[in-house]
Amino acid sequence: MSPDVGIPAPYDPGSEVALIAGRDSPGSREAASTTTLLLLEDDAALRQMLAWELAEFGYQVVAVGTCHDARSAVVSRDFDLALFDIGLPDGDGAELALELTELKPSMRFVLCTGKPGNPTSKPLPPTVIARLTKPVSLHRLQALLRGAT
Repeated sequence: MSPDVGIPAPYDPGSEVALIAGRDSPGSREAASTTTLLLLEDDAALRQMLAWELAEFGYQVVAVGTCHDARSAVVSRDFDLALFDIGLPDGDGAELALELTELKPSMRFVLCTGKPGNPTSKPLPPTVIARLTKPVSLHRLQALLRGAT
């Protein structure tokens, strides 16, 4: 029996960083398969679902659950886009976006929060293209990300 080619291994919730390569699917034709996206979400189930959906859209996704792991990923690899949760156990996704903008000025960010209103008092950098309140429509998210590349 031959292995499934082009299908990424299931997400391992025990690992700190999961890479999910973009796959050839109807949704992936709209996004360049070379577009790299850093996903920062502390909820493991939501992180897994988003990583799979974004891979279906054609992005090469690195999914992490902490600000620490996001920093490590950015230092070791270039990303075109980032989708960050704002409220995280080890920090604030909006503040991390501001910090990473100084390190990687070409990276674009979409911030998501489960809390309505403006949970951060600091002004957002121009690299933040959207701030969304969860739940977010995957089609809206795809359109935002596609417009950022």
